[in-house]
Amino acid sequence: MPDNSATETQTPNSEAQPQQESKWTIQRIVMLSVFVFVIFILVLFIIGLLIALFGDVIYWAAIIQIARDIVVFVIAVQGILIVTALAILILQVARLINLVKAESVPIFESTQETLNEAKATTQFVSKHSVDPIIKMKAFFSGLLVFFSELFKINSLIKPNNSLKDQDEDK
Repeated sequence: MPDNSATETQTPNSEAQPQQESKWTIQRIVMLSVFVFVIFILVLFIIGLLIALFGDVIYWAAIIQIARDIVVFVIAVQGILIVTALAILILQVARLINLVKAESVPIFESTQETLNEAKATTQFVSKHSVDPIIKMKAFFSGLLVFFSELFKINSLIKPNNSLKDQDEDK
């Protein structure tokens, strides 16, 4: 006889495989980025130390000045781009705020109109279909109670007659 528990334990594993999480989580990416940055700084420091100890300092000073100037230029261009992007972002947010202000009033009015129409529709349906049905049901319920009470009176009268008939039979 086959063991059903073995097949049951295999089913969750096969279902879990498509739902495996990626090994690249945010925490791993941040840790890897910090690690690469620290290694890069250490390598630059070691290269600078080796150049200072074993190289021609005047020659390397000129090269480092050129590299420094290029880095300052790149940082300045990045600053200009960031300020431009912030200005564009502020303008877009201002446009969005104006759009929301301008469009929210018509949406509110349309919603209010729809609610008023729904209220009028429910009142119309109540007045022309629900109320007459309720009144008709109340009338027939009253009529039913009237006739049931009427027949109870007759049934009360009949047993007395039947008692008289029974007395006469004796």
